[in-house]
Amino acid sequence: MKKVALLAIFSLLVLGCVSPPAPEPELTPSIDITAMFDLFGYNVASGGTVIERVQYLRGTVSDLGNNTLRFYLNSVEETLPLGTDGSFDKEVILHQGNNSMTITVTNGTHDLATETFPVYVDMIPSLASVVMRYNTNMTDLDLHVWDPLGRHFYYDNRYDIPDAYPRFDNHDGTISEILEINDAIVGNYTVKIRYKNNTLPDSNDSYTDPIEVRVYLILNETAAVMYGPFTFTSDMVSGDNDTNDLFVVNFTVPGAREEVGCGGETNDTAVTITIGETANCENFGLDIENMWYKLVLTNETNRVNITTTSPATCDLLQLYLWNWENKQVDAAASSSGNEEIARVLGNGTYYIEVREQQFLYCRWNDVTLNLQYY
Repeated sequence: MKKVALLAIFSLLVLGCVSPPAPEPELTPSIDITAMFDLFGYNVASGGTVIERVQYLRGTVSDLGNNTLRFYLNSVEETLPLGTDGSFDKEVILHQGNNSMTITVTNGTHDLATETFPVYVDMIPSLASVVMRYNTNMTDLDLHVWDPLGRHFYYDNRYDIPDAYPRFDNHDGTISEILEINDAIVGNYTVKIRYKNNTLPDSNDSYTDPIEVRVYLILNETAAVMYGPFTFTSDMVSGDNDTNDLFVVNFTVPGAREEVGCGGETNDTAVTITIGETANCENFGLDIENMWYKLVLTNETNRVNITTTSPATCDLLQLYLWNWENKQVDAAASSSGNEEIARVLGNGTYYIEVREQQFLYCRWNDVTLNLQYY
């Protein structure tokens, strides 16, 4: 009986009395990049300008089907995770200058849809940038960087490496720690990660699931190189102990300078220093400890004149003088970026501190500290 029914259906198809089912219509993929924004929520359209290195690209890919999705950041292919609705919120690590992001849908033979998003990053170029990213807001991981002289950067010791500036952000629970090194010296820099804490402040709750961490290294504002992902678990929590520090990479900086001594011009009673190019002036009684200059005066009475000179971009430069008891002796600040302290001091140890609030627009290599005493 079944054979008869099948034969009848076949006969009707042959005679054209019954039409075969119509093929499914082929979907046409589409890509919609809506905007790029930074951690402050500042949006920029395609072809616009941003001032932050870490950005987020937002949009939607529709009707992807069985086709292949590809994402390129400055010609380097990266993954582009999609939500169930085809949406994406892609974090990108950019370099100073022109950057380009391209999303393509291909069927393996030809491209079905392509969208490109160019953007310009307007910031002072860094010789080296280290970016650590992890995806859990309830934890505390620290980026640690040592320079060739052993000076050590981490969250609670942020300014130990001269002319290296930290930046931090939190985007929907994804944490960034960034170190911009604007002046590098010859030798190896070392990068490590420390899992400091997995308990929120003022809370007994702790996060125990594995945490995924990525580190990006940008040298001389070329394309970022990613290290990782690294996995951290609760048994690796070590507080301030370095027992479980995870080594990431050693790197050298092309074009780094040799570390120098006092620098500038020196005589028996005066020294001119370019901050960021100076190691120490011990023969002048001046020893550099980060941006703090330790000044040892041996005369009972010393007339000291301290000035700074800098370009207009360093408009929030501040100059401080402290004594050995860490008490402020004097301070100077002006909108011009050029400050002066003139004092009569007794013998003893003093500290000269130079501060700059606008890290994005002022480089220590542009600042000169002039010291004279007699």
